[in-house]
Amino acid sequence: MAPDNGRITHLSVPYGQVRLRLRRFTHRGSRLQLQTPAGVSAVRGTEFGVAVQPNGKTGLATLTGAVVTTAQG
Repeated sequence: MAPDNGRITHLSVPYGQVRLRLRRFTHRGSRLQLQTPAGVSAVRGTEFGVAVQPNGKTGLATLTGAVVTTAQG
């Protein structure tokens, strides 16, 4: 839970692929963070996909909305 009672969801994707379709969060403080070996992506109300190769190389495709990504290192 966020300090303002929003829900925080953390997903770990060490390898493979994931595709998510999210509705807009009803609480302003809610968020989703996707952790991969290469970095962290955070989204709100969007549709996107992430692919992680065995060596940790990560690709991100945004279909609708916006995704913020931060690389590690």
